[in-house]
Amino acid sequence: MLLLFVALVLQAQPRVHVSFIGDSIVRQEKSTWPDFLKDAFGKTALVVNFGVPGQRASQAVQAYDSQAHQNRPKNGEAGWCFVHIGVNDLAAGVSPNIVYENVKTLWAKCREDGYKVVAVTILPRVQDSQSEARRLDLNRYIMSNPKLYDYLVRPDLKLKDAGDPSLFYDGTHPTEKGARQLADIIAAELKAKGVPLQR
Repeated sequence: MLLLFVALVLQAQPRVHVSFIGDSIVRQEKSTWPDFLKDAFGKTALVVNFGVPGQRASQAVQAYDSQAHQNRPKNGEAGWCFVHIGVNDLAAGVSPNIVYENVKTLWAKCREDGYKVVAVTILPRVQDSQSEARRLDLNRYIMSNPKLYDYLVRPDLKLKDAGDPSLFYDGTHPTEKGARQLADIIAAELKAKGVPLQR
């Protein structure tokens, strides 16, 4: 009877829906930071990583309805969507302001679906000074209007050295150690802002 009661209680609790949108920094064959953050939302959370290696922000916009939209919260459920994308756009020479327009579209779609939006700034890379300036420009755009998302996290302020092989295995992608640190940084920032994470 006790097990039945516990099962009924768990069924009655609104499920939390957690989605991640991004590129290979969000999802690849190696462990990425969502792998180390997903349990913070509880064992019953429905967590789906929609990261696609090589994906640009414009492609994420096109894919949204068939991806994160399908994991949207319903009937009073809670939902969180982490948007961490833009590296491939910048590498392809797309202007930071164009990337930002697509990122804004993603944020808006997430909010329309009832998600709380977590905007994640772009991490440093081993690259030339001009490319680095464009990354900084995109981050300034991301931070420019906090009304467009619910939470901003800035891991770029803590993981600064993309040339550290213990944290970035190729100057762009975090190692397992780097991914764990990235998840810890994001969780700490969210908890400091009142988000009740279980870690």
